[in-house]
Amino acid sequence: MIIGTACFPSIEDACKYYLSQDFTLKDVSNMIEEGSISIGKPLAGPEYDVFLMTSQGGSLRYFLKSKR
Repeated sequence: MIIGTACFPSIEDACKYYLSQDFTLKDVSNMIEEGSISIGKPLAGPEYDVFLMTSQGGSLRYFLKSKR
C-alpha cells in the first residue's frame, strides 16, 4: 500500500502542491507553522519505505510504501 504524506522536501514543493488546490501562500505558511504540513523527510517505522514522487502542481512529495 502507498500512502501520501503531508511532508515535502522544500517549502517550494509545498507551495506548488497547495497553490494548485487554490490555497494561498499565507495558507501554506500557516499550515507549516501549525505543523499540519512538514518540510523534510517524514519519520516512519521500519515497516515502511519512504520515497519521493511527483505530485499535484509538479511538486515533489514524500510517500510511504508498506513493506508487507
